[in-house]
Amino acid sequence: MISLEEFCATLSQLIVVVKEITDIEQRRIDAASRNEHQQIESFLNEEQAALLSLRGLEQKRMHQAADLGWKDFTFRQILYAADSEQKKILLPLFNELDEQVSLLKKVRASADRIIGLRIHELEEAIAMAGGVPNGTSSHFFKDRYI
Repeated sequence: MISLEEFCATLSQLIVVVKEITDIEQRRIDAASRNEHQQIESFLNEEQAALLSLRGLEQKRMHQAADLGWKDFTFRQILYAADSEQKKILLPLFNELDEQVSLLKKVRASADRIIGLRIHELEEAIAMAGGVPNGTSSHFFKDRYI
């Protein structure tokens, strides 16, 4: 049987990974802002590894929640079902995770905007130079970097 402490440890690990992904996204924004396109791919590789970790932790969290009697519960439902002592422990973790996910969404949206802008600039430069290399479509760059 899983303990609440183990569940909380998994939540803490989720928070760390979400922060890591947010940091990677911020570095990607910075590189795109400086037109350092070669760095973007390495950030994407880092991000893929972090996302795999996130998926694994989320599956672990779901199994642990089920063991605690909270199968398929949302965080709000867990808080509703938890006793007062459990709520005191869980609420700060849920709040921090929610804040970190909200921050990640904002940073991710900014990263997507700036990278989209850089891709557009690159497509325009290629078009002005006489077309895309070797007859590839103009979507080559979008597919490659997004």
